[in-house]
Amino acid sequence: MSIASNVAEGWGRHYTAEFIQFLWRANGSLVAVETQLSLSADLEFSTQQEVDGLLKQTQILGKKILNLERSLERHQSKESPDAASGFAIRCSQRTPSSTSKSATRPAAPATSGLPPPTALPDASLAERGIRHRTSGPEH
Repeated sequence: MSIASNVAEGWGRHYTAEFIQFLWRANGSLVAVETQLSLSADLEFSTQQEVDGLLKQTQILGKKILNLERSLERHQSKESPDAASGFAIRCSQRTPSSTSKSATRPAAPATSGLPPPTALPDASLAERGIRHRTSGPEH
């Protein structure tokens, strides 16, 4: 539920940069669910086969979240030439910057076809292109 809630809350914000931050939170929730799924197999609450099926679905969801984030970053940089650089600085320093916010919102994200919120092992993060947030966005 947290994954979908973060995407929805991000969509409800006024600025693209805020939406992107909520997508980061959604990805963090996805990683938490991945861990919980792995633990459920380790503790024999679920079979490894059941967990593996769910992990494949989370890989798809993780890629969709990442693609939406990248699309929003491109949309944001088209609206304001300084937006991308200001956004990168703000992400690495974790301080707000009003100059990188966009006043217009992109179209609502499609929710149909998304698998239910589930998880992946940590090794799949690199496979999905997810990087640790302490290093800042790739630009």
